[in-house]
Amino acid sequence: MKKISILVVEDYSDLRSLIQIFLEQIGFAVVAKENGAEALTYLNEQRPDLILTDLMMPDVSGIELIEKVRANHQLLNIPIIAMTACDREPIKKAKEAGANRVLEKPLNPEAIVSTLRELLPFATV
Repeated sequence: MKKISILVVEDYSDLRSLIQIFLEQIGFAVVAKENGAEALTYLNEQRPDLILTDLMMPDVSGIELIEKVRANHQLLNIPIIAMTACDREPIKKAKEAGANRVLEKPLNPEAIVSTLRELLPFATV
């Protein structure tokens, strides 16, 4: 059985590694990218089951990544969870861009799992 794949996009390497390890330990296949530009390059070739992205990143921000994914008919239906440590304005912008959910940092493992269950009902988390 193929593992459900998650694309993690986070510019802070320690947090990116922690998220990747956590998701792999609970059974997901994870590809981690440092920024939105790397994620878009990856998405030209691959279709993950879900995208988990930071909002505040250099080059291509999480908001821009979400907008580009939602504008691409081949990627349109991929659920997107945005992560942010910022105030309400980036949260509002992420939702307007098409994020399915926004999680606030510091991330809570239980919130991640419940959000994954909601957006990936076929997953066994």
